[in-house]
Amino acid sequence: MFAEDIRERESRSRGAELRATLARRPDEPVRDLVEKLRSESAEFATQWDAHEVEKRTSDRKRILGPTGMLKLYARFLSAGAPEQVLVVFTPVAGTDAAERLAHIG
Repeated sequence: MFAEDIRERESRSRGAELRATLARRPDEPVRDLVEKLRSESAEFATQWDAHEVEKRTSDRKRILGPTGMLKLYARFLSAGAPEQVLVVFTPVAGTDAAERLAHIG
């Protein structure tokens, strides 16, 4: 679940990423997932009908961890195959995320 202040942006982004995935892999499981989401979520159906496509390479994330809210920069790297993505998280400069991460196991 996303924080309320970023929920709409994140929801739209995930829908746009799913459309990009469907373009790369138009196989039955992906199509079935899209149809299931469209039938069960009016919000998703509206977003899907907007025909937005997105392939993210980076983003800023706020993740609630065991030491509190972490503000992180996420970089999405291709791992050779379209369905493989390596996500690298680094602390956002000027935040206490690096210190908080150091205290996690």
